[in-house]
Amino acid sequence: MTAKDKLIEVAVAPLEGKDAELSVQVRSYLETELQLDETRKTGPIISRLRRRSGHGWTRWAIVLIWLMSLVGALWVLGKSVRPLRELGAISNIGTAIGPALEPRPEGREDLTPSESLLLFGGPEQLWRSEPDNPAYFVEFAASKFQRSRALPDDFLETAGKIDPDNGWYELLAAAALSRDAVEKKRAGMRRAGTTYEIKDRAAHRQALALVHEAAGKPRIEDHALELLQTRVSLLPEVVDYADYIRNLAFTAGQDVPSAGLIHIFRLGLAAEAERVGVENDLEGYRRLQADVANLVNRLVQKDGGLIDMLIVRAAIKSLADEMGKSATALGLPEEALRYGELMDRLDAKVIRSPERAAQLGELEELVTSKGGIMASLSMPMVARQSREVVGFSEADLRPVRRAEYAVVGQAMAGAGWLMLIMAVAGVAVFVAYGSRLSRWIAARMIRGLGIADWGWIVAIGSLLPLGWYLAIGQASPLAAHHWSFGRTHFVQFAGQMTGVCLMILVAPVVVARWRVTRSLGFLIRSGKLRWFGWMMVGLAALLIPASSLALTPTRPRLLLIIVLAGLPQLWLLWVVIAGLFGRAGRSVSRRLVARATLPAYTLSGVLLVAAMFAFRQQERSWMARAQFAAPSTDAPGLEPYEFRVARQLRRELQEVAGRLPGGEFVHSAPDAASER
Repeated sequence: MTAKDKLIEVAVAPLEGKDAELSVQVRSYLETELQLDETRKTGPIISRLRRRSGHGWTRWAIVLIWLMSLVGALWVLGKSVRPLRELGAISNIGTAIGPALEPRPEGREDLTPSESLLLFGGPEQLWRSEPDNPAYFVEFAASKFQRSRALPDDFLETAGKIDPDNGWYELLAAAALSRDAVEKKRAGMRRAGTTYEIKDRAAHRQALALVHEAAGKPRIEDHALELLQTRVSLLPEVVDYADYIRNLAFTAGQDVPSAGLIHIFRLGLAAEAERVGVENDLEGYRRLQADVANLVNRLVQKDGGLIDMLIVRAAIKSLADEMGKSATALGLPEEALRYGELMDRLDAKVIRSPERAAQLGELEELVTSKGGIMASLSMPMVARQSREVVGFSEADLRPVRRAEYAVVGQAMAGAGWLMLIMAVAGVAVFVAYGSRLSRWIAARMIRGLGIADWGWIVAIGSLLPLGWYLAIGQASPLAAHHWSFGRTHFVQFAGQMTGVCLMILVAPVVVARWRVTRSLGFLIRSGKLRWFGWMMVGLAALLIPASSLALTPTRPRLLLIIVLAGLPQLWLLWVVIAGLFGRAGRSVSRRLVARATLPAYTLSGVLLVAAMFAFRQQERSWMARAQFAAPSTDAPGLEPYEFRVARQLRRELQEVAGRLPGGEFVHSAPDAASER
């Protein structure tokens, strides 16, 4: 018996006595198609076919593996969606902050009712729960004023009972009066050099009396910082990027109680400063000068955030401008010069020195190139607020940036997994349909592949793409995570992830065709241009390092990235079309190759789910190091860097306030807590 006859007998053995018709068809097909010569060794193939005469358990193992990977993939994808939901909350802080924070956030189920009320209750509800708490009353009064332009009933009487030494309440009451009593004219309506119109002089005088009373009190404090510190201490610990975004959104959603005070500075006091100059009222000028100096010096002692300090700066700038004009009108040139010098110190155009511009340019380039999404949006603007630039380093920016890449990596690995499961579903449908003869022969003869064949298919089709991505996309200087998303507009990372996904899809087809042709070439008809498939694998592999060209984008470079990503996809489309509509004579060959890809696709699916878990762990690991980004009790605010800039701006404003003419107040040195 020849080798060909032995192979045919072994191949049709499972059909003997079970399906005579199909047995005859298979025997006839093999006798026609088998191209064996006596030199070809068929012994190993015959042995494998004899050992594996049954259907086996492999198909059920593959199904079970995919079901298990489905559970893992859905769990990780569910976690990776959270940051996107939290980012959506930031886009509408005023209405979305409530839904963004659940009443019992994960990790803080131990909150007491009063702590839950502090985090999630409304300002009035919070104050009613503890009427003697001045911090709660300040927040309630400021919120009511900002939303309805009205103050609570018995506002000053209540303040006098619970916080008598604090002049903040008189200032807010004065701001409420000035808001309606004074109007700033438009440029075209100004006559005789006047900028302000006092519409209600009685209310204006009452506002000035309240300012004088506030300036004489020991302190002016809105308690916002201590309240924010308490709230931040109750927030869940930052474990992952979603926690970071949620806490950031919560902090950004806090009201600034002193925001309403701007009306007394830019309207009431500015109008009075203009009036004393126009009416040549030297006595009124001196009284206002003393009140302004003492008031500003007390305000700069107030421990607050960046917005508080910006409000104080705007107040000083507005008042110094008007007081300087009045000093000139009253014949006080030395005082006018001092006010002008203070204006120069606060004027952005004057302090924009070449050295400072260079420092800001370096920091902006650093945060644009190395910063995370939120840092890129806020830090360049924050850095410009102080006269002396507050620096930061790439090490400060790295944790959040790496965590963001890990979050997006989870989503993109999940997208690759979904594409892979669709490919496997397509292969399963393809091998399950078609002529009964070609399906049975392919299912039977695929068992002729040996361990070496399957090893090559798995190694090149699954392990090589993931290994190549780890070497280039994670461990090398070409890895996208060394740069911010904004630097390459997401092109670099998307290109690298697309490259590994294309390798995972293309390589199994190419290597399976190679191994099937090598081991079962006597059965199948080898197609032409087999090298073209290997070239597509090379292009997909080249896409991973070539995506780094997006760091310095030009039209030819971007076109190259598109070509490297597009050609393998077109080749895959051609393979699918050829498989569905190709010549019937190659039906068995195509089904053999399709079946041979399943182990590599299955292992790649498992590895992609493992990559999703690895990205998830990487996200948590980097967020544990993100001390520069997460709000804390030591640095309450939108971010610690903003808190540092607020401290620097406060020191600069204290210096300016100490130079205001007419003030007897001498500010004390900042305490240790303020210097942190």
